[in-house]
Amino acid sequence: MALLNWPDFLERLDHNKVLALELAEDLLKAQTVRLERLQTALDAKDMKGVEQASHAFRGLLAPYGPVPLLQELKTIEEAARAKTLVDWTLPNQIQKLLEVFKVEVAQEVQNVKEELKEFDV
Repeated sequence: MALLNWPDFLERLDHNKVLALELAEDLLKAQTVRLERLQTALDAKDMKGVEQASHAFRGLLAPYGPVPLLQELKTIEEAARAKTLVDWTLPNQIQKLLEVFKVEVAQEVQNVKEELKEFDV
């Protein structure tokens, strides 16, 4: 099952592949930072920090359509907001989904680069 919904993402950008490439490359960098912020908040057992970090992470990922990953982050965000979060470890499912998602995004980045190279863009 693909997590990345590249066709919908391109549609939102009016099929501007140059912009899509820039945003996807930024996503790959920002994803690591957002994950570190969430992990730091979890390690500190900071409810508000976990809520904010998971919300921000969802906002970063949402335009790309990884629904299962968004649902996992929403669960953490809502538990932190309700102050019912008891497991302060990053769920393995999120880590697995992020790895799959990262590979999918990297593949699309490579595909677009190759396509644009053909047109000398």
